[in-house]
Amino acid sequence: MDRRLFLSGLASTAAAGAVLPSVALADFSFTANIDSGFADDQYALIDEALHIVVGRFTDSRIVDNMYEFEREWSYRFSKSAWHIANLHRKANRYWRRKENFLEYQLINLDLRPHHISVRKFHRRDDTYGEAVVGTINRKYVGDGRGRWDGSFEVYLNAFHVNSDVPQSQDPNFWATVIAHEMLHNLGHRHGNRDQLYQMIAFEHCFYHNGSFRIGDDCPKFGCGLRIS
Repeated sequence: MDRRLFLSGLASTAAAGAVLPSVALADFSFTANIDSGFADDQYALIDEALHIVVGRFTDSRIVDNMYEFEREWSYRFSKSAWHIANLHRKANRYWRRKENFLEYQLINLDLRPHHISVRKFHRRDDTYGEAVVGTINRKYVGDGRGRWDGSFEVYLNAFHVNSDVPQSQDPNFWATVIAHEMLHNLGHRHGNRDQLYQMIAFEHCFYHNGSFRIGDDCPKFGCGLRIS
């Protein structure tokens, strides 16, 4: 099924009064808790980055930009996240396609406020962020209904936050790191970062605010996974 035709159909149905997730810009809202162990300047930088995240994470322009390169990337996520989502019960086959799983999650994030915990670790290596895979899941329960369980938990390396390296002083860079780790929280994975996995494609499009093109400069940072 063609993605744009499908989304156009959703928008038309929504205009007729059906209760459907937003396909334009999800009203993503959250409360945040930033670890008190960060220094004041680091706290201010992270706070600024979170404001970028809330305005951009569910922006349809980012997802549209990502799908422009659909043939270039491959998806990868935890089997448990897909199983919990229960999308094989969805009537519309568009949402039963695994390459659309991330889009399904993002446009449904507006259904309730979420909480993000930004926690500190300190390590002298090239790791900028870490996350546990699958800390927040959406389960489809039928009849167009679903529910969210869990919350976002992001770890940032204080060794790099607002360090002398220029990118480490850039709130857009840290917003991208946070968004990357949030995708891990949603169950998404990647292998070698030199390969264009779906979540890496989303990361690039997020960093460029929906205007990414192959060959554009993108941030490079180490990422680690935590065991819950």
